Amino acid sequence: MAVDATDPGEAALLRRGVVMVITRADRIGGAQVHVLLLARGLRQRGIPVTVATGRPGPFTAVLRRAGIPCHTLPSLVRPIRPLADLRALLELRRLLGRLQPALVAAHSTKATWLARLAAACLGIPCVVTVHGWPWETAPAAPRPALAGPLAAGNRDHDAASPIHGRPLEQRKAMASPGWAGPGRKPGWFHRRAAPWTPPRTPARTLRAAFTGSLARWGERLLGRLAAAVITVSRHDYREGLRRGVLDPRRAVVIPNGVPQPAAHRGRTRGTTGTEEPACADPVRIRRPGPGGSRRESWPGRHGDSSGPLRVVMVARFEPPKDHATLLQAVALLEHGRIRPRRRGAPAIQPAVPSPAPSAPIRPLPRDVPWVVELVGDGPTLPPATELARALGVSHRVRFLGARRDGAGAVRGAAVAVLCSHREGLPLVVLEAMAAGVPVVASAVGGVPEAVQHGTSGFLVPPGDPVALAHHLARLLANPALRQRMGAAARARYEARFTVDRMVDATLALYHQVCGSHWSRAPGARWPRWPGGYRGRGTGRRGATALR
Repeated sequence: MAVDATDPGEAALLRRGVVMVITRADRIGGAQVHVLLLARGLRQRGIPVTVATGRPGPFTAVLRRAGIPCHTLPSLVRPIRPLADLRALLELRRLLGRLQPALVAAHSTKATWLARLAAACLGIPCVVTVHGWPWETAPAAPRPALAGPLAAGNRDHDAASPIHGRPLEQRKAMASPGWAGPGRKPGWFHRRAAPWTPPRTPARTLRAAFTGSLARWGERLLGRLAAAVITVSRHDYREGLRRGVLDPRRAVVIPNGVPQPAAHRGRTRGTTGTEEPACADPVRIRRPGPGGSRRESWPGRHGDSSGPLRVVMVARFEPPKDHATLLQAVALLEHGRIRPRRRGAPAIQPAVPSPAPSAPIRPLPRDVPWVVELVGDGPTLPPATELARALGVSHRVRFLGARRDGAGAVRGAAVAVLCSHREGLPLVVLEAMAAGVPVVASAVGGVPEAVQHGTSGFLVPPGDPVALAHHLARLLANPALRQRMGAAARARYEARFTVDRMVDATLALYHQVCGSHWSRAPGARWPRWPGGYRGRGTGRRGATALR
């Protein structure tokens, strides 16, 4: 998309550039990859870009390797700390005063709050990108017993587990198969006993309620300071309207985009006719996990289809990602029911009720070789490995640790899985679609906007191992279905989720905001909310033009 240097606003954008602000640099998640891809795309189109982050980390190293100027704000941290937040605001204001950008683009909650305040002090327009609202939490649901053939061994299950409310070390001990303390039977094992599913104490509930209320209050208070708001999914757009923190007159949906896989470059091109840049370091750092080595290459990555069918999940090991549900689904595919390895122990129940499948889930035939690969690192990795051993599926699961090339993990896979409890518009789903891999994912956040159920993949309720196992079995046992859904996923990616589409739509919005702000007469007052933004003789110009 060309920049018209004769327009005052667009000339300012071309000359003074954009400063992007994001809170965390100690990890590389979806928001960080979005900033990296957007910064690269804008620089390719001639727009100078500088990125400001919190304390230095792997993301700052990635930015510097990509040749993108990066400044760190030592006081910018994720938790709410009034004194540190005030120092971060002053640091950001000094940085913006020195750089004098044409526009500030803010990502992540804390950064958007401080960037709006600092930009308003200097008279610089600020565009906010929402990668999911901070008050959204994992859905709570009852835990009824499984029905039918999966209920075998569930009779002795005690729903009122004595594990809740106990110290962490005691919960870890009680979660072990050999625990025989009060209220527990030898070999008893339960999913809720896992350290990554903390009990809901009153203090935790009050803290979550306070944090959510504070986030909504902050968005309502500071919403007037944003020139425009971008949401990466229609789900976030509707949630913002429902909560009263978005005004539809200057909010716009611009979906995430991901680069084309190397195997497809040259076949299709984006709207600008240029190949999309490769995404470096989409997953965090380099420490290998159990069962994987740093030098290990991806099976099937180079077109080798002689190995087993690969079911791949690329996600950090954190509570919202819910790896336990996938491990339970693997146990269903392997044994026909969810059961610990020790004989005579009661089965592990799912956290969310699941609809009965049209046919009983049967173990996959032995002549269908398959393996599950979990790519990522994080605090819930050790308990996940323990759960895999307890379920008797450790021979089916490979823990590969964090990898530099997360997108490469899904290439050549049979199925990509994401069973999170909450998401925005996850990049790993788009990367799988770009590689022509069918996706089985939880129907949360913006995932249903990418995955068409029954066409390019399957959607399942969050926390439902039965539905997940049912759809995995269908795909693993049917090569024609995998090929058909993979082609549909690739076509949907090319139509909606390329990097060029994301960058061009974002740049068009930046042009509108800068044109409205910088083209007004010298000394004129910037129109305030809700009047919109008016350039001389141009009429109203706002974010609604892109919706």
